Amino acid sequence: MFSLTDKQALNFHRDGFVFVDKLISDSTIKELRDAFDQIFSGQFETGVRPDEVNWQEGESNPT
Repeated sequence: MFSLTDKQALNFHRDGFVFVDKLISDSTIKELRDAFDQIFSGQFETGVRPDEVNWQEGESNPT
């Protein structure tokens, strides 16, 4: 579980935001990137394409 330091809490109350290093582990980030790569290339876990797709690699403008 993540908790703010006293300094981070003060910064949050003063600025309305706080920077947190390593909130998500490197291994979790890798898993998420791999999952997004599969989704955006059209590889869905169920094998069924969703009813609505907003961007698809090779089919949509990458910009």
